[in-house]
Amino acid sequence: MITTTDTLEQRLDAAQRLHELPRAAFADRLALTLGLQLLLRQERSLRRRDDRAARAELARRSGAGARAADDRRSTFEHRTWAGPTW
Repeated sequence: MITTTDTLEQRLDAAQRLHELPRAAFADRLALTLGLQLLLRQERSLRRRDDRAARAELARRSGAGARAADDRRSTFEHRTWAGPTW
């Protein structure tokens, strides 16, 4: 004999089970794990590439600054070798 209480409890259990995910199969768990690892690897790779690009830009700028300073010094030295211009 089914009572209304039993039916109500069954309905509540069924409603709660609707919001639960079924247990994932091994292949699904493996795919999720590998997908997450690939995403994290890609993030690390992008971060390292950005760091390398920033270091390369800094080296380029510092190298350009050093060359400009050398050019300024060498130009001044060449002018002083020529003697006064007045």
